[in-house]
Amino acid sequence: MSWHDAAELFLRLAADHLQRNLPSNVNFMDYWNQIKPAMPAGADLPGKVGMGNLNEIRRTLKHYGVLPSKDSIERSSVAVTAFFTEATELIFGLTFASIDLIDIVPQDDVKSYLRLADDCARQGDLATALGWLLYGFDQLVRRYIVAGNSRIGTLNFGGNVGSMAVPSDTGHDDLEGAVESLVECVGELQEAMQIVSLGISYADYARLYAIAPHIERDSDGYYMMSGQPGTTHSESDYAWARTFVVSSALTAARAEGLVTVLSTRTRPRFPRRRIPVQGP
Repeated sequence: MSWHDAAELFLRLAADHLQRNLPSNVNFMDYWNQIKPAMPAGADLPGKVGMGNLNEIRRTLKHYGVLPSKDSIERSSVAVTAFFTEATELIFGLTFASIDLIDIVPQDDVKSYLRLADDCARQGDLATALGWLLYGFDQLVRRYIVAGNSRIGTLNFGGNVGSMAVPSDTGHDDLEGAVESLVECVGELQEAMQIVSLGISYADYARLYAIAPHIERDSDGYYMMSGQPGTTHSESDYAWARTFVVSSALTAARAEGLVTVLSTRTRPRFPRRRIPVQGP
């Protein structure tokens, strides 16, 4: 079902790219005839036979509950891969393997840290790669938390509790400990609210925070990394973390409108004025 949906979305995108104004209710197999007049140099849109078989598998599964065989699934996998590989290059002039979700991450700074992480991963340094992913994620959240004047940043949820000084030398050790615990607790709740308010899974963030080394930039501009000694990292850890950061960046981008508003406003001032409609 997912392969079929992906192929249909690709066909709709291809039609738009080729400036074919198609109705919204085009049948899946009709795309080949509808797109053909706009194909480069009169070429045929590839993959019609394989996609036809996939369409039939979907139809019998969806309408009759007939589960596809293992052999059918394997053939469909080959057909879908071949379709995307050939059609992408033919229509968009790109190799399918070169397409990366990083390309559509809208925050340039986050994108740069993702690419830096990829460079480290290609060199086999998964620890540093994960560290840059976590650092990029932190910069992503910070983008929306400190945008504009912090007093009106609605995603701040108050001042930075984590930086508050805890009273000391009061002569009341129990009170000092209680205040310190309270500040720590509220700081963690604040951080969680900031992340959740962007539509990002806090549980996934906690997982990233647990597995990735931490990178910080010191006052001299050097980056310092720290992590648990003896910790091993797998390629599956990196693949998961990379997908999480990319999807978080795309999800958080919905707050760009807030960034724009806050960057042009110093303090909310709403002068009182009469309105023509009377209240109840």
